[in-house]
Amino acid sequence: RKQVACEICGKIFRDVYHLNRHKLSHSGEKPYSCPVCGLRFKRKDRMSYHVRSHDGSVGKPYICQSCGKGFSRPDHLNGHIKQVHTSERPHKCQTCNASFATRDRLRSHLACHEDKVPCQVCGKYLRAAYMADHLKKHSEGPSNFCTICNRG
Repeated sequence: RKQVACEICGKIFRDVYHLNRHKLSHSGEKPYSCPVCGLRFKRKDRMSYHVRSHDGSVGKPYICQSCGKGFSRPDHLNGHIKQVHTSERPHKCQTCNASFATRDRLRSHLACHEDKVPCQVCGKYLRAAYMADHLKKHSEGPSNFCTICNRG
């Protein structure tokens, strides 16, 4: 069997089936919907597994030692620990220096910067349409600034 690579990210797969399944991760498409709660999934096997959670047939043997929450898969437990119980935040936003525990959280955050520009006075990021009003706050004097963070 010939290995195949994803032309988008370069990840290698053992066959075309697994490559095609992986390609869904690059699109926002979630064609499979849970018939019970409507939650959407990129993959049918993930949706089928989720459906079983509604009738209790999926056990949760992976227990978080910090809070007692149970998970059906070890990678879900590890993700929970990383997001909730660690202070480590290695994924940094290049725009505002905010940091996040996971790459997915950083990706979600990046949407808040779309179409925003920095204020030349205080560095706050705003949509261009709001910048004129924001700049007026700087020229109106210190009464419009927060005494804790000095932002207008």
